[in-house]
Amino acid sequence: MPLLWAYTPLLAFTVAHYLVSLRVNGFTRDFDIAQADWRFALWPDSSKTVRIIEPHVNSRGRYLGSTPEAPLYSFREKTTHRQWQSVFGMEYTDGKGEYSAGDAAYRAALRDGAFDLIVLDGLTDPRVDDVIAGAVRGNPHYRLLANLPFRNSAGTGEYRIRVKTS
Repeated sequence: MPLLWAYTPLLAFTVAHYLVSLRVNGFTRDFDIAQADWRFALWPDSSKTVRIIEPHVNSRGRYLGSTPEAPLYSFREKTTHRQWQSVFGMEYTDGKGEYSAGDAAYRAALRDGAFDLIVLDGLTDPRVDDVIAGAVRGNPHYRLLANLPFRNSAGTGEYRIRVKTS
């Protein structure tokens, strides 16, 4: 019987934790299927994009993407996170040792043909997507592979996919 008294603090903590969680959860909004569907619908369907870029993805390439998470998940056996650059900030040092950051880094890297594949969605960061689009316009290193329209809960958009030519 004295051994059971050793568990009293644990039992008291468990009961208190349960009561506090009931109180906290009583004031939070319920998360239901409708909310889950709405949140899921915010993201465009990337299945066509994944199929189109698959032949261009390998363990040696460098890739630029608005949302690299979908290709990273789909190609987790072929590629790593280090190979993908997002549109949320960049640093780049060119072959001459010149350092640049932000928009200038995207422009310099694209000028040098640093990426093997570019996948933009126009939604994640439209301003940076415009910077990148401007840097590849007329750029001999890249050619348009596909424009894939999509629809999500925010409206319509388009994946713009470019591959390196040289």
